[in-house]
Amino acid sequence: MQITATELKNRLGRYLDAAEQEPVRIQKSGREKAVLMSYSHYQQLVKSQQPETKPVEQLM
Repeated sequence: MQITATELKNRLGRYLDAAEQEPVRIQKSGREKAVLMSYSHYQQLVKSQQPETKPVEQLM
């Protein structure tokens, strides 16, 4: 879903709900500026960016 910053400002609640289902891309002055996504999606994204840690025993 893609919307303008003005649309987001005018209907924030609607797009917060929509972001639970899919990321909402936000444009300002015709350019991509931000993405609104659910917190659970954000957590998955952050987790996928963290390197896997191994116990010290496996490093020796």
